Amino acid sequence: MLSQLASRLSERGHDVTLITLDDGKQDRHSVSARVARLNLDVMTSSSGSEKSNSLVRLARSVKRLSRLRSAIQTVAPNAILSFCDQMNVMTLIAASRTCIPVVACERSDPRHQALAQPWEWLRGSTYPNAFQVVALTEEVSEHLRKVYRSKTIAIPSAIESPQNQSDRDLAAKSCKILAMGRLEREKGFDRLIDAFGQIADKYPDWTLSILGDGSQREALQRQIGNLRLEARITLHGWVKDPWNQHLDSCFFVLPSRYEGFPSALLEAMCRGVPSVTVDCDSGPRAIIQRVQDRTGNPGAMIIPNDLSGLAVGMEKMITDPTAREQTGRLGITVADCFSWDQMVSQYESVLHAAAGGGQHTL
Repeated sequence: MLSQLASRLSERGHDVTLITLDDGKQDRHSVSARVARLNLDVMTSSSGSEKSNSLVRLARSVKRLSRLRSAIQTVAPNAILSFCDQMNVMTLIAASRTCIPVVACERSDPRHQALAQPWEWLRGSTYPNAFQVVALTEEVSEHLRKVYRSKTIAIPSAIESPQNQSDRDLAAKSCKILAMGRLEREKGFDRLIDAFGQIADKYPDWTLSILGDGSQREALQRQIGNLRLEARITLHGWVKDPWNQHLDSCFFVLPSRYEGFPSALLEAMCRGVPSVTVDCDSGPRAIIQRVQDRTGNPGAMIIPNDLSGLAVGMEKMITDPTAREQTGRLGITVADCFSWDQMVSQYESVLHAAAGGGQHTL
């Protein structure tokens, strides 16, 4: 999302520099050639003993802050846009003596995802200093305003209409269920695997494909083995372009315990893949409320946010192909509700206000 936003802002005539803490050699997403890159290379991995040494961790944090402050002073932008909780805290501290306004973006839901100490305390003490804190939904925006005393605005994520849609004839024959996201506890893939296990014997032709990587991958693979579903559930790892998986997927499932504003759901819906989503109190609900037909039929099936809900939702999609395909056709309209042009204009307006008018260096 940030790589696309930086590129599109630069294409609108702004001078944009993308600063990252790593060395830039592991990029998974490209940015426009118009975007300047400044890679600080301060993400050296720690050994086990170093991770447990608070003094070592403190020294590295101080080094990162120092390098980030120097980079900000070198670029001397009119405004700074920061993405993600801990990075927001670091940026607000680094920019605190520069008088450069910071727009900080929360990409998850802090009602469910608290930072480890002292980062959570620092978030509470730094967020009030941001020119604006951008949330993904109105509910999170209100929470940030009340708990962190922040000046907030809600700007949802965007999705671009794809050139190609899912091949529904091929998908119907594949009997494949698709899920996608970081393999972390909040994404709920452990309970998705259990839910699939509950219905697997009733529908022996069906398989589950999970795209993404993360710290829970080994645990999830063991879980699959314990259920003896190695031939039915595949962990594909991170996939740069998931189009081939969307092409023949019968339906998509979002099993997250909580969400920010799930791009994986947006991507599946806009490509015509019928989608099942848990009823999180943030992103998914906000998406579905916007994607409905005149009679109130939603562009994705909403299910209770628990193991039973996932099992029932998947079984409904398997056994009712007519309703499934109707949901998929309606879901395509999500790209009209959350367009890139609209999102970039909203960010541009906030940054314009922060910088005081005119074209800017960001």
